[in-house]
Amino acid sequence: MTTPMLTVEGLRKTFSAGTGRAEDGVHAIDDVSFDVQPGELLTLLGPSGCGKSTTLRAIAGLEHPDSGRISIGDRTVFHADSGTRLGPDERGLSMVFQSYAIWPHMNVFDNVAFPLQVVPRRQRRPRQEIRDRVERVLRTVELGGLGSRPATKLSGGQQQRLALARALVTDPDLLLLDEPLSNLDAKLRESMRLELKRIQRSLGVTSIYVTHDQGEALALSSRIAVMDKGRIMQLGTPREIYEAPTCEFVAQFIGTSNVLPATVGAVEGDLAELSTEVGPISSRSWSDLTVGQDVLVIIRPEDISLRSPDGEGAAHWRGKVVAGAYLGEAIDYVVTVDGRELRCRSGPSESGRIDTEVDLDIDPSRVHVLRSEGASR
Repeated sequence: MTTPMLTVEGLRKTFSAGTGRAEDGVHAIDDVSFDVQPGELLTLLGPSGCGKSTTLRAIAGLEHPDSGRISIGDRTVFHADSGTRLGPDERGLSMVFQSYAIWPHMNVFDNVAFPLQVVPRRQRRPRQEIRDRVERVLRTVELGGLGSRPATKLSGGQQQRLALARALVTDPDLLLLDEPLSNLDAKLRESMRLELKRIQRSLGVTSIYVTHDQGEALALSSRIAVMDKGRIMQLGTPREIYEAPTCEFVAQFIGTSNVLPATVGAVEGDLAELSTEVGPISSRSWSDLTVGQDVLVIIRPEDISLRSPDGEGAAHWRGKVVAGAYLGEAIDYVVTVDGRELRCRSGPSESGRIDTEVDLDIDPSRVHVLRSEGASR
């Protein structure tokens, strides 16, 4: 069995509230555990204050948790019980921060070479090897031929790639990225997502990525850990996180969801019949339900089909379109059904539905049901 590149077990970190009483402290991270396999990119995703950056800083050695253990490969770099606390420079990792943190008085080459040149002389690599490594990593991030350019003369995207090159030049066991794209404009951020993914996959470097941007997480990640209030709410692949949320927080935080309280009316084979405030609905995406159980129904806007009431076939619900927003690749609609607003999404070619009645159709396999213990109502 492959040894994980990173193992995090039972991390807890409490910050003082300034009252002098331990019980008033803020639990920044609370019993966080996960592992990362070699070559994987794991994203810590969540809102501000959820503990994702504190977790990353603990892995880097910039924060000392109150309890827990951190191992990189087969080396324990932090263990609260034994007092093991390796410094950041002893952990074999590199970090890319939200700010580019480039040296403005250096050119591109010297910025990238800096981590190799500041080590003690006896450990320093030969000058030609340093040059070869720098030029190789500059080509990898598509900055080849720009080594002599002043770092301040680069564009925002180029400066971000420069910061990444400097982190990669040491061949780290683990690469930590703390919201590295947040300072870029939307168009550049989108292109840099693809660039980061290409570089990470081509080099096979194990990476931990912190962001509050769900689009980045879905586009980049091998797996995503969704965090809230210092805890991991769900850990899985992007498809699992999006299509099969295990709690209401994840369903609401990732993308857009219609969340309806419901009661299980009947279970026949793989089909569950549910009653909601806007009418009955069927689901094939459920587990361990019993008749009479209170649950939550999760329906993504893109899984609701709209059509004009033409009497052909029975619709799930009938509603009225009260608002719409053209997004380019789609149109978002707000439809009221028995006084409840539902979000629906259709292709961009549709138009003219505002203030009209529509029938709503939903495939039972796209109706996800959360059991009561996963539904925080």
